[in-house]
Amino acid sequence: MQILKQIHASSGGFSLIETFVAIAILMLALVGPLTLAQQSLSNATVSADQITSYYLAQDAMEYMRNIRDSNIKSGNGWLDSLGACLPGPCRIDTSADLTVAAAVTACNPSNDTCTLRYDDNSASATFNRYGYDAGFPVLSQFKRYIETESRSGGDEIIVTVTIEWETGSFDGEFEARQSLFNIIP
Repeated sequence: MQILKQIHASSGGFSLIETFVAIAILMLALVGPLTLAQQSLSNATVSADQITSYYLAQDAMEYMRNIRDSNIKSGNGWLDSLGACLPGPCRIDTSADLTVAAAVTACNPSNDTCTLRYDDNSASATFNRYGYDAGFPVLSQFKRYIETESRSGGDEIIVTVTIEWETGSFDGEFEARQSLFNIIP
């Protein structure tokens, strides 16, 4: 009988300490993959913002070339209507069907005058487009401003487009630089 009591007592359930150790091991096994998944999602968001900043800078550069080409085509001075950008900083609203002169305005990077807005309403024709006017109801995290520097006796300008943004604790900045030349001999 004594032997049966000893076998029965030792084959009982888990002790409280064994249960805590098992839970701790399970928690450690789950924390690693969950941390990795959270970091991957965070990196994906930062990458998406970097791609957006690249396209916003490219958009402004192409518009600057368009202004130069439109000025030359119409017989105006190649830098006409870029007064707010000389030397800058300025903003160019590439989203609106504005005249070239109305699309270029001065801005101050230290406040919201350079901050782009966007339309997040999928029913709108401007869905996911960026601009500066009230037609774009949501203030985005992106600031875009353009600065220019004259070179070569006035026949060249260096255009610098800077995009700044903040995603969580990540502060991003993308800068694109290009030379534009007076192509009229």
